[in-house]
Amino acid sequence: MRVSVTDRRLPLARFLRAGYRSCISAQHVTHGVQMVIVRHEANKVHAKVVEANGVVTTAGIIPSDLTRDIKGQTAEVLAEIDRLLALCGTNKSRITSASIWLNDIRHRESMNEVWIDWVGGEANAPVRACVEAKLVDPRMLVEIQVIAVK
Repeated sequence: MRVSVTDRRLPLARFLRAGYRSCISAQHVTHGVQMVIVRHEANKVHAKVVEANGVVTTAGIIPSDLTRDIKGQTAEVLAEIDRLLALCGTNKSRITSASIWLNDIRHRESMNEVWIDWVGGEANAPVRACVEAKLVDPRMLVEIQVIAVK
């Protein structure tokens, strides 16, 4: 459901109290051009995915099952990215950029095995950065953020 927060008769706080937290839309006019921003699955800190002007950006997506190895966690994260992209009317073949954080760069090759199968070949390969980073939980092995077009 899309909810416009620009309707001055119905302020944002009323929408939030009514339970429309899963998808919030804001309309902005800049230099005579209207831009609609749709935030999906938002909480007080961030939205899981945002749509703006035909561009879809996910938050950093993390695994929920931290008992899995790097391949399992990567597969779980990529499945969630598939779900979020579908929610916005796009898919992995439309990804233009990906950022990947690994808790240990030595996981890169194993993560790449899952990534390559998921991406589906060179025709769908986005630009990508993959770096080592200290993640929120030491059992968390991977976090992935993507940008796609509709």
